Amino acid sequence: MSRLLISTDLLMNKYIIVGISLFVLLSSHFITAQGKIGEWTDHLDYKGARSVAIVGNQVFCASSNGLFVFNKQDNSVSKINRINGLSDINIGLLQSNQDREQLIVAYVNGNMDIIQSGIITNFAAIKNSTAIGDKRIRHIFIDGARAYLSTGLGVLEFNLDRFEVSNTFTINDGNPRHVNATVIFQDRFYAATEDGLFYADLTDDLTVGLNWQQQLDIPFPFSEVHHMAVQGNKLFINQKGVSAAGVYFSIGDGNWTYSFGADNVVTIRESPIGLLISLFYYNEVKAEDGVTAILSFTDYNQLEASTQDMAADEEGNIWMADASLGLVKRNVNDGLFEVIAPGGPFGNRVFDLDFKQDRLWVTTGATDRPGTWNNFYIMDGFSTFSDGEWRYYNQKTEPSLSDQVFWDAVKVYAHPKKANFAWVGSYFSGFAEVENGEIARYISDIGTSLQGRVEFVRPDNLEWVGIAGMCLDSDENLWVTNSLVPEPLSVRTPDNVWKSFDLAGPQGLGNNKQLLDLIIDRQGQKWAIVNKAGLIVFDEGESIEDESDDKVRAMNASVGTGGLPSNEVLAIAEDLDGEIWVATRSGMAVFYSPFDALSLTFSDARQILVEQDGVFQFLFEGQEVTSIAIDGANRKWVGTFGNGIFLLSEDGTDEILRFNTTNSPLPSNTITDIAIDPKSGRVYIATAEGLMSYLSDAIQGQNSNICSTVYPNPVRENYTGPISISGLTRDAEVRITDTRGNLIFSTQSNGGRAIWDGRNSNGQRVATGVYFALVADVVGGSECVSKILVIK
Repeated sequence: MSRLLISTDLLMNKYIIVGISLFVLLSSHFITAQGKIGEWTDHLDYKGARSVAIVGNQVFCASSNGLFVFNKQDNSVSKINRINGLSDINIGLLQSNQDREQLIVAYVNGNMDIIQSGIITNFAAIKNSTAIGDKRIRHIFIDGARAYLSTGLGVLEFNLDRFEVSNTFTINDGNPRHVNATVIFQDRFYAATEDGLFYADLTDDLTVGLNWQQQLDIPFPFSEVHHMAVQGNKLFINQKGVSAAGVYFSIGDGNWTYSFGADNVVTIRESPIGLLISLFYYNEVKAEDGVTAILSFTDYNQLEASTQDMAADEEGNIWMADASLGLVKRNVNDGLFEVIAPGGPFGNRVFDLDFKQDRLWVTTGATDRPGTWNNFYIMDGFSTFSDGEWRYYNQKTEPSLSDQVFWDAVKVYAHPKKANFAWVGSYFSGFAEVENGEIARYISDIGTSLQGRVEFVRPDNLEWVGIAGMCLDSDENLWVTNSLVPEPLSVRTPDNVWKSFDLAGPQGLGNNKQLLDLIIDRQGQKWAIVNKAGLIVFDEGESIEDESDDKVRAMNASVGTGGLPSNEVLAIAEDLDGEIWVATRSGMAVFYSPFDALSLTFSDARQILVEQDGVFQFLFEGQEVTSIAIDGANRKWVGTFGNGIFLLSEDGTDEILRFNTTNSPLPSNTITDIAIDPKSGRVYIATAEGLMSYLSDAIQGQNSNICSTVYPNPVRENYTGPISISGLTRDAEVRITDTRGNLIFSTQSNGGRAIWDGRNSNGQRVATGVYFALVADVVGGSECVSKILVIK
């Protein structure tokens, strides 16, 4: 520390002389990093649209995890989600109140948000009520300042001025009925229910069940009425699962006319241009009288239609919420279709992540981790994300994936040195090699040492080849796990020579040959997960070809043979100190001396003892730990099955952060994988409901301190977040001083980034002025200085 004081004093003298005079000249050279520490970013699919609504010049389109807004005046698109205001995920429907310029966002759990003039107000009383039953809001009917909510508990009258439920309507005999829709027609209030159509006179007390009567003259009076609308002074209803399913209408005289025949109507909606009817793949618009068909279409400019909801504006444009494309507009002027959606992944199914060379790789895989590893036959393939742009590799964009029957893409391993180069494993058809962004080749059992699954016949008579783990060693040999075959580990040399290994022997694999993920440690040892049977560690010795010096050891939960918390290992990772961290179905453990894993002095893994409220227990004891990622400060990001994600200290004994659906925008508490961008510190978090990212305060340490980036700089008077200094060595010593050399704050970097909150040691925000970040490595060398302008 004494060297640090001497060297920083010398640096400080230099900057006192020139700092003020050059400030105006140098201020334009302040470097700004991208993003604020602690910010969240969503990487969700908004193309899987469910509902659409129009409020003024804005068209709102909802997907499960959020909604986006298309501004008809400037054609801009913006997103609204849990990061910037929504209270929940899994949106069921949208309903607009044009007169009040309100939008109601209804979630499937009964939760509700009301958006008006850019302000989002949450109403969670339905979701949080103790009432037993289905709270999902199926339909919303607006009448002035009242919104009538159709739920599994009946009809709820919601006051749009006071934001409260003012009445609850029980239908007929008082027994709870699932209500699918409500309307007001000719001085009567109608409710479409699971038991038919009911009505009550508006002059009666609708909260009294006996005031409701069943409409017995509809075609199938005791069958469910699914959808309902009023158009052209006619009442339209939809019945499914009956002998003459479809849409019927009445003018209120007790007679019902068959208007549209189909058993799979998705929605019927009134609109300024007429009645809108959707069958998912077929859409029809009837005239303002609701009877005469004036338009129909089965696709959008030859794009396949999968319509979930429809709306029309006063100009005559039709807007569709499409399950595959997002928001689709049919232009009234030329009849052409326009697809509108924010950029994002192909879907919200995320199984495996890898981040290298400034690019995130994502596979969709199967949906069960942990699980059986049975096939789900998913053809969604994989994606990449770089420079804010997504590229999809699926059966629509890459027909060769269908030709190769490339089901269940469960693993991606990006080349650590080559940009836009990766291998993607299919748990059915081998693996694909992606080079320069294109699928260069498919690799399976033909011409390689890979083998087909024992006693398994595919429908196409090709071999089932399951690849769930891949990794390069220091000699550029590609190691591949090959599940459920006699020799489940293969290697391909840079010269394209293949060899496989049975991993047998007194301490090797038994009958379970289902190898999954794979890492290679700094000693060159291969660590592979054996499904529900622990780990296998292998070293090929001096030569791949010579098997005489091969070493192998199986590890499990027994003392002396691994000491793992559980035989079901879900993830493994090597930290910056070379220790091997193992996530299992029942907690996690660490191999502190992995170099002896294949020696006679082998040591079991150790669980970490932590204290909580005076009680000592093992870290994550009894919890399903699904993923581990190591950040630039050697801290551990740990994902769980059902309990969110944790950031732990370097040794795992301290909890630094914990995120779940309650205290963060995470859409699910089930974490499937984690990947970290070492340059920015952005943590990509794959959940059961989609992908999110969080900008952390740690990045990869540099070989020397260069103080390359300060964010923000200048620090404006309204900024309250952390100030980051990047481009540092791991654990560098950082001192913040004023222009006179007075010490304001000191800290240590997290990896290559240090954080200052803009306050002095007493917690007070510093005065306006220029401040210096004086940095040196842990031994007092490798110094650099950053200048920071603070405006109070």
